[in-house]
Amino acid sequence: MKVLHVVHFPVFGGPHNQALRLSGPLAARGFDTVVVTSDEPGNAAERLREGGVDVKVMSLHRLRATMDPRANIRLVARLPAEVWRLRALIRSEGIGIVQVGGLVNPHAAIAARLEHVPVVWQLLDTRAPRLVAMAAMAWVRLLADVVMSTGTAVAQVHPGYEAIADRLVPFFPPVDLDRFAPRPELRAEVRATWGIPEDALVVGCVANINSQKGIIELVAAFVGAKLAHPDTRLVLVGAEYATHAAYSNRLRAQIAADGLVEGRDVVFLGERADVERQLAGMDVIALAAVPRSEGITTAVLEGMAAGLPVVVTDVGALREAVDDGRTGFVIQPGDRDAFAASLDRLLGDPLLRARMGHEARRVANERFGVEACADAHVRAYARALAAHGQANSLPTLANAVTFVCPVCRGPLQSAADAYMCHPCRRTYPIVDGIPIFLPDDRLAEHDEIDHLHSGQGRISGGDAHKAAQAQHFDRAVAEEFEITRPHGTPRLYRFLLREKFGRATAPIGPHLVGASALTVCGGSGMDAEFLARAGARVVASDISLGAARRTQERARRYGLDITPIVADVERLPFAGGAFDVVLVHDGLHHLEQPQVGLAEMTRVARQWVSVTEPARAVATSIAVRAGAALEREASGNRVARLTAAEVTEVLRTAGFRPIVTERYAMYYRHEPGRVFQLLSRGGVFPFVRAGWRVANALIGQFGNKMVVVAERDAR
Repeated sequence: MKVLHVVHFPVFGGPHNQALRLSGPLAARGFDTVVVTSDEPGNAAERLREGGVDVKVMSLHRLRATMDPRANIRLVARLPAEVWRLRALIRSEGIGIVQVGGLVNPHAAIAARLEHVPVVWQLLDTRAPRLVAMAAMAWVRLLADVVMSTGTAVAQVHPGYEAIADRLVPFFPPVDLDRFAPRPELRAEVRATWGIPEDALVVGCVANINSQKGIIELVAAFVGAKLAHPDTRLVLVGAEYATHAAYSNRLRAQIAADGLVEGRDVVFLGERADVERQLAGMDVIALAAVPRSEGITTAVLEGMAAGLPVVVTDVGALREAVDDGRTGFVIQPGDRDAFAASLDRLLGDPLLRARMGHEARRVANERFGVEACADAHVRAYARALAAHGQANSLPTLANAVTFVCPVCRGPLQSAADAYMCHPCRRTYPIVDGIPIFLPDDRLAEHDEIDHLHSGQGRISGGDAHKAAQAQHFDRAVAEEFEITRPHGTPRLYRFLLREKFGRATAPIGPHLVGASALTVCGGSGMDAEFLARAGARVVASDISLGAARRTQERARRYGLDITPIVADVERLPFAGGAFDVVLVHDGLHHLEQPQVGLAEMTRVARQWVSVTEPARAVATSIAVRAGAALEREASGNRVARLTAAEVTEVLRTAGFRPIVTERYAMYYRHEPGRVFQLLSRGGVFPFVRAGWRVANALIGQFGNKMVVVAERDAR
């Protein structure tokens, strides 16, 4: 399938770089890239063609940030003709998906919509003025099937974000991890070409010289850090263009006014094709971008991949890429003193630089690679195609997960209709594409494996509790509601569920993009959908085959990267540390021994565990007596309400450090009724929402819900 990637700017930049780096990995996944760019003077088309990308050049006007109305009058006047040419190209090239690079130019999206082709619209930065962004987002809401953004925060600052939140696929710009890697052996050689001693300290910045990159602000902060470290140099790697000549002149005047000498204290290297080599000579990489400028700057990710600690301003979604205090420091824009202090701290502590640089490289390996970015694009393409009713066979996390026998933890061999464990001779059937990892009492070679219609037939006969649970959840009273919830429910109901998920993932939300995630006791996949929409690749496990089938249909219907399996949370079919995140939401309380399931979650979690469960609280006891809460659920289980202390004890024993421990109040019926519809009306809902938040701020600590989020202790 061909993807038409339309970028209106003729000078090679972030969108072109993304297309260039992803063209190969996407082709390997079945998507061929065709790039359309403007016929204005610039180097984008040449560089893309040198990289083997199919490029089409045509007249493409774009919105201009100018007070001269003539430029944008020309845009409007030429829009119909340019849309017509794009439509013709879509037809002649057999384009299957159109990808729009940037917010303000709707040409390609209009052409795609007229040709009934799916649209993936990318929000790449936060530059557009508020009024322009408000107008442009109307196009996005109307025309985009899927919205991608460089980090969730970039999308959230755009007006009308809530209207496209359920269409969002966040991603990190792709980094060539082989090219951008620590190269300490090049340090002396690179320093020699700069004319800088090997033992001097170097702050580097890789960015074109313009106002949005905050180079003048960086120089001011550098001056403050240099007071404590006189033999520190600033190296600037980036192009200077005639369109920004005035800024370049101001920058040099500022350098001279601060008593710095160009060529000695501040070295301009210009645009370089060997950025990875220049990074080898730096000790710290810094970016002081101004507000409403960046998305996630690829150069910062490349610096992290090269093993450098970073200091950046908190603009766009940079905070989602840079873990403040671990891989570098994130400073509020305009706070030159704080920026200088962070530089000073890194320059004065070689052990801190080494530790942060090592962690930066580790994070880059896990999150910023080309393959992870390509996977995010495939997720977006799958959802866009699903919105148009086009069935596609696309790679999911199942292709990357290694299953093990849940009994002996031995390797499994896959066949068309089963997984087989040779060490213990058990067989695990695959029913309708869903693996069932529930061992029975007998060895599989003595069993006749049939296509089971229910998972409980393979649960140990001695575990009547689990068999009853599976049997209950195989049947759904309102199956369509279970598949689609919370879609189509009243606004208050959706708000409360988003609040629960937000509290369960608040500290790890920035890390979910491209992460592998497992939900346990996952029911019909609602929690898995929340994770998938946050950018994770998800395996959803539940003891019920009926629930897994509903999850499978949810994933198919909404184009989500969710792989359903049937599994027992107390014996999960994965090796230790198989997933970045393991999450449970109102599931452990179904178990007779919740601590056993929690301990198993910690075994397969590599980095984070998130637990949201009913809390043992006075308010809950009162609610049970009043009949507003259940002591025993319809499935037959006692509701095992927990305390944060019980949960954190298990987590600490397993080597996890709690980073969120919270109680809050939460109540809603499983299926919302008339009251929720009334409270969701436009004139009422804002007051209900505000009242709920105020009440939780005042008395939430006594509430009926508990959330604990823990991170594996690296010590």
